[in-house]
Amino acid sequence: EKGEVLKPTKPEPFDGDPRKMDKFFSELATYFGYFPRTLKDDEDRVIFAGSRLAGDAETWFRPIMQNYEEGKIDSKKLKTQ
Repeated sequence: EKGEVLKPTKPEPFDGDPRKMDKFFSELATYFGYFPRTLKDDEDRVIFAGSRLAGDAETWFRPIMQNYEEGKIDSKKLKTQ
């Protein structure tokens, strides 16, 4: 994958500030492009994006991720939370 060679920086953590949302999504899309096999499906991308959350955004996402990890929600629901 291109990302293995080029080692792009990960997107800056997103804290939930709506003014920073477009930049965060743009950085995610660029990063996903470097790892088309590793981040090939929506489930992998949602999990990765969740790892780049901070502050209020991370607080909101944490219980969703915990429910997913505990098998309380399936991957289809994870994509639509």
